[in-house]
Amino acid sequence: MSTIAPFLYLGVSDSPNTGQGADPLSGFQNPSAGEQGIPVTPGAGGPTTAPPPPKKPSTMTPLLLLVVIFAIFYFVGIRPQQKQAKKHRELVKSLGVGDEVITSAGILGRITKIDGEIMTVEVDKNTRIRILKSHANTKQVESE
Repeated sequence: MSTIAPFLYLGVSDSPNTGQGADPLSGFQNPSAGEQGIPVTPGAGGPTTAPPPPKKPSTMTPLLLLVVIFAIFYFVGIRPQQKQAKKHRELVKSLGVGDEVITSAGILGRITKIDGEIMTVEVDKNTRIRILKSHANTKQVESE
């Protein structure tokens, strides 16, 4: 029996030792010269071959991942913003003299004059301001 440390026994004896100081590995046999170097799975009943190498991932996998991420960004961020911009363009086109609007600054008033992209909004009696049409956020619906 060969020992490396007092607590670790290596090697196998040919005769079974019983009693005090028996080798804990005494049930194992040395492999014969023909079997050395062949991996053996315990309980499998004989030598086995090495598992096949893992397959390389497809080159389509990263491309597919990029397409999925772009689709998520499109439906969550880009598409709703385009719808909102289209709705705002339609609102600006539909503005006319006499419409009541709320501007992006929160100013309420009635349109008195439209000159191209600039409109004049009356916010109080004899108080008029000139603003860009694109800064009209909401068209007030007259409720009576």
